Amino acid sequence: LEEIKNEELDLNHPVQRKTQQFSILQKSLLVDSALRGYPIPPIYVYECSTGNYVIDGKQRLSSLMEFVDDEFALHESIKPFITKGKKEVELAGMKFSELPTSIKNSINSLPLVKYIISNGSDDEINEIFLRLNNGSPLNTSQKIKALTDSNTKKRISSIISSPLFERIANVTKTQVRKSEDETVVLQILMLT
Repeated sequence: LEEIKNEELDLNHPVQRKTQQFSILQKSLLVDSALRGYPIPPIYVYECSTGNYVIDGKQRLSSLMEFVDDEFALHESIKPFITKGKKEVELAGMKFSELPTSIKNSINSLPLVKYIISNGSDDEINEIFLRLNNGSPLNTSQKIKALTDSNTKKRISSIISSPLFERIANVTKTQVRKSEDETVVLQILMLT
């Protein structure tokens, strides 16, 4: 963040999207991940004769900067944080300036992995950007699976792997790949 403030690192390489791609919830989850020590994907920087440009990580860096600059408060769904001293700190609705100093310090000193790419052509940088952003985002069914407790996941897995389910459900390969079969079983379990 200091490199950005000191104009040593430029977020605006021509291949980049505009900022503000993340919702307040996405930004809040990023900040919360940083506080809890959850992994944050690395930043990719292109070093060339005209400067140092972020080619992947602009949304993460700009979101962290916006939070440190008090431009948004953390989303209401963010759970309290337990400090090393076992003190519970409410984060929901808090701006950076309202946080305890120890939490502010952990955000300010957040270690981010940075990969540096040097001496690449514009075509290579474009190709790297495309490949880094080529993943499939989680669909609703896959997000639901991540939010489901492990016992329920085991029950769902047992049901969808049963010969009866396979025989009568008539689920396509595409539906299985998108975890839609699991969502149907979860909905049935919720109804019962």
